[in-house]
Amino acid sequence: GSEAAGKGHWNDALRNFTKAAHYADKYSQHRISLMYWHGAGVARDPALAYAWADLAAERAYPNFLVLREKIWMPLSPAEKERALSEGEELYAKYGDKVAKPRLAAAILRQNTQITGSRTGQITSKVQVRSPPAGAADLWDNASYEMNAMYASWRLDPERYWAVEDAIWKDGAVEIGPAEKTVDAQRP
Repeated sequence: GSEAAGKGHWNDALRNFTKAAHYADKYSQHRISLMYWHGAGVARDPALAYAWADLAAERAYPNFLVLREKIWMPLSPAEKERALSEGEELYAKYGDKVAKPRLAAAILRQNTQITGSRTGQITSKVQVRSPPAGAADLWDNASYEMNAMYASWRLDPERYWAVEDAIWKDGAVEIGPAEKTVDAQRP
């Protein structure tokens, strides 16, 4: 979705963000809210933007909470009422209560389809054959590192959510005032 949005392919961006939102991806829900707020690839709809922003803020990730409140403030009373109504429908389809179990089931289903080598070969690379641009009869062999995609935390729903929380909730670093310390190693 982000790649498509970066290229201005808004239909593809919305399709991909919506697919990820279906699996409780808060970043994608956030991006959809921005699309509706700015009218990027969709008709501008501040009420629907708020409904998506509220959904993205469901886990109380600080940046998403701030955006949600910024969107809420300029809404008219009628827009606020519609935003809350739209939000009920979005939560029923994309809220954590239904979407997290959906992702957990998809992860567990995918775990049963992982294959290995009959010969015992262990590799983290996937060989891909594809024709180079403009040469349908010639094949180019490429190798892609897949360690990140098959990281153990991605294959366990609870660990996946813990990483997501760490990224979005605990990822910020606060630096306090400087303190003078004594170095015990120095004479």
